[in-house]
Amino acid sequence: MGKYKLRTVLIVFFVFQVTITTLAVSYLALKHGQDAVNTVVTNLLAEILERVEERLQSFIRDAPRVNAINRATIEMGELDLHDHRKWLTHFWHQKDQFPSVSYFTVAEPGGEWMGLQTHAQLMWHATEHSRGIHSYAISSNGQRQTKLTNRVDIYDTLSRDWFRLPLERRQQIWTSIYVWANPRVLSMTLSDPLLTPDGQVSAVVAVDMALGEIHDYLQTLEIGKTGHAFLLERDGHLIAASAAPLPFVEYDGKPQRITATAYTNAMVARVSANLIQRFGSFANIDARQQLRFGQRYDEEHVLVAPFSDPFGLDWLLVVVVPASDFMDDIYAGTRRAVLICLGIFALTTVFGIVYSGHISKPMKAISERVQRVQALELDNEFDVGSRVAEVDALARALARMQAGLSSFRRFVPANLVQRILELGEEARLGGEARDVTLLFSDIQGYTTLTENLAPETVVALMNIYFEEMEAIIIAHHGIVLDLQGDSILAVFGAPDDLSDHATAATLCAMAMRRHLTLLNIRLRKAEDENIEELDSEFEWYHRIGVHTGRVVAGNIGGQSYMKYGVMGDVVNVAARLEELNKEHGTSLLISSEVYDMLPDDLQSRAVYRGQIRLRGREQLQQVYSL
Repeated sequence: MGKYKLRTVLIVFFVFQVTITTLAVSYLALKHGQDAVNTVVTNLLAEILERVEERLQSFIRDAPRVNAINRATIEMGELDLHDHRKWLTHFWHQKDQFPSVSYFTVAEPGGEWMGLQTHAQLMWHATEHSRGIHSYAISSNGQRQTKLTNRVDIYDTLSRDWFRLPLERRQQIWTSIYVWANPRVLSMTLSDPLLTPDGQVSAVVAVDMALGEIHDYLQTLEIGKTGHAFLLERDGHLIAASAAPLPFVEYDGKPQRITATAYTNAMVARVSANLIQRFGSFANIDARQQLRFGQRYDEEHVLVAPFSDPFGLDWLLVVVVPASDFMDDIYAGTRRAVLICLGIFALTTVFGIVYSGHISKPMKAISERVQRVQALELDNEFDVGSRVAEVDALARALARMQAGLSSFRRFVPANLVQRILELGEEARLGGEARDVTLLFSDIQGYTTLTENLAPETVVALMNIYFEEMEAIIIAHHGIVLDLQGDSILAVFGAPDDLSDHATAATLCAMAMRRHLTLLNIRLRKAEDENIEELDSEFEWYHRIGVHTGRVVAGNIGGQSYMKYGVMGDVVNVAARLEELNKEHGTSLLISSEVYDMLPDDLQSRAVYRGQIRLRGREQLQQVYSL
């Protein structure tokens, strides 16, 4: 096998090392750049999606709130369905409280209705004992002025989705999206039927939400350099987009909505088509998906997620960012890194050639002298003038050997040890003192009612019960803190401030009680496929206790588990009031502290039950029933 000169070996080693380093740096620069882009794009898509979802939730949140207020107004008899003047005043005040609502409506079962339009211009509309619509201008102080001439002579309320659907479904529901006649804007209506105890419709309250605000908001987003976000229905019709063109067009003087695949923005249309190709239909996208379409430079990063609410909304939110928005800089950086590496390669190669000579020449001289030592020529001069420490040490060692020393020390460099540090964040526990109202509810005779039911039926029943009760609590600005068995603990006034938390909790309790009556009717009809037919005498009843006071609210638990909760005697009193319903044959008991904070109309309906000693407490408690 052939032998190689040391200088040749050193030169080859330097060239090989620098070549590998150059290729590795170039690859890693590109790879790490791509990884960094993927991370940045993933975070950007998630951030944009969450911002839009939060804006959508905020936008539609007012609709059920307004309906709940107007429903309560009718149910408590505060306004007559025929009193146009008072309803105008009522809606006039609501328009400032709920600016996202574009139309407030109340209708009678027969189809007579009235409403206040707040979008684009202020107008009052009413049917006024006919099938036509009369329109009125509104003054700056909310007074109805002269009748306008743009009367609609024929308007069949009974066939309109906003009136027909809630009557058919017997529940609050969104209509399909449609285009307003004037002004041209996409809109949808949330309608809520008021049902009598025997299940008949007594009125319909509704609000319109103009979706142009969502379209305008999407256009304010900065999504990379050329990215887009768009919102569409499951049937493919576009709702809003960050691109400028509106999601509908005029055709023969009539507005027609546009599908996402036919949108004039090429990126929106292309991504929509790719989604259909991937999933077969928009209806098949049932969870958040992060996808990539295209190849290399033309690759597009896409994040698609369903968006829904309890009243029938079922949309898709899509955010797309082209990889080129970020990869241009990465490619430029990689090119600079390659050029720098090539420069270093050239310099290092020259340096290797020169430096190898400084190593190989002394080593060659030492090799010649060692050969002479082998031949017992021990008068050699081993000072070869090398500045390499190892070569110089070798030369000196050979010199000592030549002088008769039989051994030498070999120096081995020490190993370096690194310590790996792990960084973590310590969980923070604690809370703040707040004045809140607590609602504690329980189902009367739960064990007796469910003991003969299959476990699957009991679970299905409780899921329906909890879901619908929670919706009522949320509509009254409360949050559910805990679900235990068949009981619910809800708080009003935490974590966000609520000035009228006692009133909100009381109205919520009354609404829960009313809704349970309707729920019993539905359950006996076995309308849910997961519930077998119940006994005709099946009936659930609430026991609810409401108390107000100061608690500590915040994160409670330990290092491995925590949750948001409240602590204080207020919780115990609310639970004891709920229990007290058994003794008094009542369904809703409130404390005197709650009673003192209620408006006059609610106080007048409360019945004083006296001073009662609650279980586990020495102090007497004044109690009222509603």
